[in-house]
Amino acid sequence: MTSFDNQYNFRVDNQLKLLFELRNGPTSLNDLAVKLGISLTAITKIVDQLVNENVITFTQKQKSNKKGRKPTFVKINNKVGVTCAIDLSNDEPVVVLTDLRNRIILQRNIETSYFLDEVSLELIVKIIEEMLDDPVIEGRKLLSICIAVPGLVNKNTGEITNSFRLNKLGNISLSTFFFNKLGAITNIYSDVKIGLVGERMFGAIPSNAKNYMFLHIGNGCSFSFTFNGTLYQGSNGYCGELSSYKDNDWFNPSYTNNHLEDLSNVAARAEKINPKLQLTNEKFRVNFTKLIQLVEQKDPTLISCLNDNAKMNAVQLIAYNDILDLEYIVLSGTILKIGNSYKDLLLKYIKELNTVPFRAKIIVSSVDNPILYGTIYQANNLYFLRKLEQIINKKAPSENYDISVAFGNNI
Repeated sequence: MTSFDNQYNFRVDNQLKLLFELRNGPTSLNDLAVKLGISLTAITKIVDQLVNENVITFTQKQKSNKKGRKPTFVKINNKVGVTCAIDLSNDEPVVVLTDLRNRIILQRNIETSYFLDEVSLELIVKIIEEMLDDPVIEGRKLLSICIAVPGLVNKNTGEITNSFRLNKLGNISLSTFFFNKLGAITNIYSDVKIGLVGERMFGAIPSNAKNYMFLHIGNGCSFSFTFNGTLYQGSNGYCGELSSYKDNDWFNPSYTNNHLEDLSNVAARAEKINPKLQLTNEKFRVNFTKLIQLVEQKDPTLISCLNDNAKMNAVQLIAYNDILDLEYIVLSGTILKIGNSYKDLLLKYIKELNTVPFRAKIIVSSVDNPILYGTIYQANNLYFLRKLEQIINKKAPSENYDISVAFGNNI
């Protein structure tokens, strides 16, 4: 919960709410006053300050034939720069440049080795530099970089651990590497946590929901929670990561009885029954194209294994929901490529196995890539936080205002 024991926190809170509203497009001062629940005089004061600092700008949204005084509209000033979002959670890293309203300007999917190394990072930097030189960017400055990574991210230090895809990077700090190469402050987040942010901001989670789970099932399985409207990260930021086993035990079916299962469990179990299926094309990787084809062909072995997976996960979800009393469970990840059939299987087994009504509603993600969109949102969010902090310290340098004390990273 935001603390308002500092006189500036009230101002920043209203500024953030105003900027959030403006991400939907130009808005009149009257409408902003109503939406934020503050006076027109207060809104005018906030707007004037942000206009003077080039954060927002006045605009004529549209011509009106109505007589009388025309309403004053303001919008986010996109001319100041762009932000960069990097999603390292997929087989091919995705890099986008966006404006400050979360709209994608340029996007590149990067073909590189699955296990990322310093050569991969240099390639990503080169591509970002090429994108920044594209005429459509119009020479705008790179303001902020946000990166989504698989594995554990320490919320206090930004250190990445237990990420098999990034193991070859050794002790390289991603935030330091990209800052040194591109000159923009870089922040790192766990993919599943930033995915929940993307789903909350742009996807299927209702705006009034307070308690929900974002469940990602693909080559791995992980989840994140929002409790009472706040993203839960755990003591160190490690909440929600699963499958932390030794390499040689990863596909061992005996490990599939005490946690949520992913598609590597399905592939391992199916290959053990029928080795000719060849559903794994590299250690830790599942041939999703072939798996989906076999599902479509109703291959009996794979269908049986998928049913086992859904049954095990149904048991786990019943337990989670009994403990946490969630409103929604959102399914995301490669599992959705087989359509709604997996959700139907979960509902079937939850109904069969549960002795009381299942209180949470299971829904599927409505965003093509919630992880990428969460990263886009947070790249812009962090820029605005730093900018608002600078504005206060510019006006009152003796105060040494630290926005993170009250607002953290506002995730």
